[in-house]
Parts: sequence; C-alpha cells; structure tokens
Amino acid sequence: MELEPATWIYWPLTLEGRSFQDRAELLAGLAEVGQNWPSRAVQEVEYLVGTASPVLKVRSSGSTGTPKEMEFSIDQAMLSARATAAALQLQPGHRALLALDAEPIGGRMMIVRALGLGLNLSVCAPSSIPVRPTSQEQFDFTALVPRQLHEIQKRAPDRLKDFGTILIGGGPIDPELEARLSGHPGAIYHSFAMTETLSHFALRQLNGGPAYTALPSVEIKVDDQSRLIVNCPWANEMPLMTQDVVELTGPNEFIWRGRADLVINSGGLKIHPEQVETWLNSEFPNRTFAISSEPDTSWGERLVLVLEGDAPLNLEKLVPPHPAWVPKRQVLVTEIPKTRTGKPARAELKALLSRMKEGPSTIH
Repeated sequence: MELEPATWIYWPLTLEGRSFQDRAELLAGLAEVGQNWPSRAVQEVEYLVGTASPVLKVRSSGSTGTPKEMEFSIDQAMLSARATAAALQLQPGHRALLALDAEPIGGRMMIVRALGLGLNLSVCAPSSIPVRPTSQEQFDFTALVPRQLHEIQKRAPDRLKDFGTILIGGGPIDPELEARLSGHPGAIYHSFAMTETLSHFALRQLNGGPAYTALPSVEIKVDDQSRLIVNCPWANEMPLMTQDVVELTGPNEFIWRGRADLVINSGGLKIHPEQVETWLNSEFPNRTFAISSEPDTSWGERLVLVLEGDAPLNLEKLVPPHPAWVPKRQVLVTEIPKTRTGKPARAELKALLSRMKEGPSTIH
C-alpha cells in the first residue's frame, strides 16, 4: 500500500543541489545523491521521507543521573524547526550543511529542518574540521559542536566565513574562544537545550552578552528558588519544571547560573560547579577537568578538581571571583567520565571520589 505524501516535507526537496519532486523520486535517487554521505545520514533521510508518521526517539545524556528515553512526533519536531527558522531568518532555498553525526538529536534535527523548511541540504562526515569534496563552498546555515568551532578557529579560521549562520550545541563554549571570535563577521549562536524539549528552546549570540533569548512561542519564568520554568509548545510536558538556576533579564531572556541539583554547599556558600569550571577554563584553557565535591567536616562540602593528566594545576596565584571557588583537592585521572554528548558524568564523578581516600590521588 502506497503511503500518503508527507505533508510536513517542503516539496520539491533539494539535496546537494539536486531537486526531487516527490517521495518516490527522492527514495530512488537517494543512494546517488548521498554517495559521499555517511551511511547514517542516508538512513535518517530514508526513514524520515519513507515513513508515514516518523517518530524521533531521544535519550537524555545522563550527566546528572540515569539516562531516560523519550519520543517526539514529527509535528513536534517541526514546531521546533519553524521556531528556529524564525529566530535565525532561515528561508527555503538556503544552503544548509550537516557536519554533525546524524544519529544524535543535533544531527537529526538538522535533517528535519532541511526537509521541513525547504533548505538545500549538503552533508559531510563529522570531523574536527568539516571537509567537503568541493572546496570554497558557501553555506547559509551550519550546526557545529564546540570542539569543531575550536578547531576551525585555531587551524582554519578563514573557513568560518563559509558556514554562514552557525548554531553551536552540545556543550559549553570556552570564554577564551568566544573572545577570539569577537571579530567574526557572521552570526554564531549558542543554543540552550534539554532532552525534554527535543532541541534548543533559547539562543544566545556570541559576543552579544550572556543572556539567552527564548525562541518565538516559548514562554519562561522562574520559581521561588530561581529555577527555570519553560512553556515550550513542542515539549511533551507543559509547563516544564527544570533544575536550571537562572537570572531573568527580560520577559523572554535569562542568564544561566547552573544546575540546582548540582549545587555545592561549601562553608555556607552555594557554588555552581559549572561556573567554577568556566572560570578555571579561562585560566587553564589547555587542560581538561571537571569540578565535583566531597563531604568535609569543616566546610560541609569541599570542591574537588578532577583533572586529566599527570600534573596538578598551580592554583596559588589565582584571583577567583570568590575565595571558596578554589578547589581544596585535586585528583588526577587518565580520563574524566563523560556522557555520550561529552559532558562530565556528574554521578560517576561523585562515585569515583567516594571510593578514594584522603590526600593527593591519581587514578589511571
């Protein structure tokens, strides 16, 4: 039985500059047009185009606990895609580059946006610096992870102008890197997302200040503990109560401070480990580390710096935003436990520290 045409797809559809009039034509020509694509990207397009009512299954990162799985309809995904298009002024015919892995939600949503918004989609293998068969191509819209942005700026800064509007997701951006990008002529946006909202629901333009702006149709507020509450039309739950501590700076703007469920109470001061990591990253940009904590009889909890490598950091001459931000202990490890999206696995860090004895420690 032949499937009904997918009403959410913007026909005619353009992939790698080649136009397709309908599902049958696209599925017949997909192998040829995607001959240089990673197989996962071809499979995702085939699934989305060839399925009557595709479902996007996503899995939370597990950075603060046990990962959980969720499902979203294509209608929900398109509500997100249209809100992104409105915020970034994406138009049918704009050239979009998928330079991410097509399996995680960031890559899959790039494909959804292209199919549903009528973008001219090109694809390349995910790598630190995206490489295409044809050089000197110009794109209107590209999504990258922070590591890619860092490597491109460091090793091929002239390439940045070829990517048009750049959407960054999947992790924090190094403040030093952000400063180096201050003269970039194009727009670079850092996304604010969570699994429960499928994709981002707020954006912050780099060098435009620390505040995120909610996408059109998204409403935000806070509870009495400054935790963010989100009304997002494409979420499975509304309102969505989060553990993100924020400062509202306008009706639809906020500055992120950290996670309420990760707050470290040290000497009566509530410390967000993410803020300490951002500060230390500006002081030691070439080291990889994460902040955790452990019980302490004097402080209640004390900060612990879990650090990759063989040598501790010299913290003696630092001038922190607050004295309590200086870690009381450093732990050296071969590799910091991370989630599949590259974030520190906070629960695993806690478990690691609980197994260790007092004093300088090294785990290899």
